[in-house]
Amino acid sequence: MFLRPPKKLKEYGSWAIITGSAQGIGKALAFEMASEGLNIILVDKNHSALEATSNELRNKSGGRVEIKSIVMDLAKLSGEEMVKAIDEGSKGLDVGILINNAGMSYPFPKFFHEVDLELMDNIMKVNKEAATWMTKAVLPGLLPLR
Repeated sequence: MFLRPPKKLKEYGSWAIITGSAQGIGKALAFEMASEGLNIILVDKNHSALEATSNELRNKSGGRVEIKSIVMDLAKLSGEEMVKAIDEGSKGLDVGILINNAGMSYPFPKFFHEVDLELMDNIMKVNKEAATWMTKAVLPGLLPLR
């Protein structure tokens, strides 16, 4: 076999931050990280879905992992507001993993020239700017792990 052995993710830190974690791939990643024993900070704009995912994670993990939630609409906040929210939500925690999973697309297929400017701005903010600002917020704590 040419496969490498799996990494022990807890060696990076005991907490993981996952954006877009209330549903879909982000939710699946949260469950996977929790199964590895990592504590999870869930970040999503949908408060009720975030709460449901948080409760599911607590039930499935049997209380073995801690779960924190940060409700944040990445399309609506400035970069500085994102950094502040992440700093406050992860203060004092040993964050070792950031998964920039949040993403946005058109609600239905459109030609590029048909996309209205507000939707285009939101797509750019979530898909590009938010990932950059989230990394800026978390990176200073990750650098000592090198």
